[in-house]
Amino acid sequence: MLITRRTQQGFTITELMVAMAVGIVVLGGVLTVYLSTLRTSHTTLQATRLNQEMAAIMNIMVNDIRRAGFWGDADLTAPTTNPFATVDTATPVNTTALRVHSTDGTSYTDKSEEAVMTDRTGSCVTYSYDVDMDSTLDNEEKFGFRWDGQSGDGIMMRRSGAGGTNLCQNGGADTWESLTEIGTIEITNLTFSLADSTCLNSAEPDNADRDGDGTDDNYEEADCYTYPPTAGEKTVESLRLLITLEAQLADDPEVRAEMQQTVQVRNYLMRAY
Repeated sequence: MLITRRTQQGFTITELMVAMAVGIVVLGGVLTVYLSTLRTSHTTLQATRLNQEMAAIMNIMVNDIRRAGFWGDADLTAPTTNPFATVDTATPVNTTALRVHSTDGTSYTDKSEEAVMTDRTGSCVTYSYDVDMDSTLDNEEKFGFRWDGQSGDGIMMRRSGAGGTNLCQNGGADTWESLTEIGTIEITNLTFSLADSTCLNSAEPDNADRDGDGTDDNYEEADCYTYPPTAGEKTVESLRLLITLEAQLADDPEVRAEMQQTVQVRNYLMRAY
């Protein structure tokens, strides 16, 4: 009987090196995909975290601001006497109606009476409303939100104050509390704009050429923002406040977001001149 022996042959060094190289490439690709997915998931989680924080802040501001000017026991025969929606031009600090203010870094300026509506923008809003419905303006019924203009500053919420409400700075009996947690998110911009508000002069039509174009009682003449009212006239303002909020994560500044929302104040601002 003839017996044939076969010698066993393994992989050559070259084949092993090629196989190892292919394995390393495949493993590297899998690792790259895994790390990319991990980074994407982390970024998504961070962005979600930031959006949730911003949404919570925006929700608090919107729900409170839309109550501005609420008068629990309103006198419908004299709506311009609303103690929660007065504008004191002689002593502006005593104003209780919703006002928007801008800051120069050290102090705030009421921008609500600017002639051009697009200039009525600032980083602070003040207002009041009748919480206990007793028709009396209490210190605890004076509210506001502000951002002092620096990335390290959080959003402050006003809880009480003395006198009127038309003041954004700390001082006197005013109480401002932090609405944002420093170290979690950094506010990079907060603005309040009244540019979309409208104003109607109830004196129109008055058979007069208010805009000087040779025609009496054009519909534009009823706009009391464009044509300021005169003594004895009354106006009705529908206040729409556009809030713009921009922020970033304190521990990851590359994660940034912007959020905007318009608040339609439920109560009209009625004024007598």
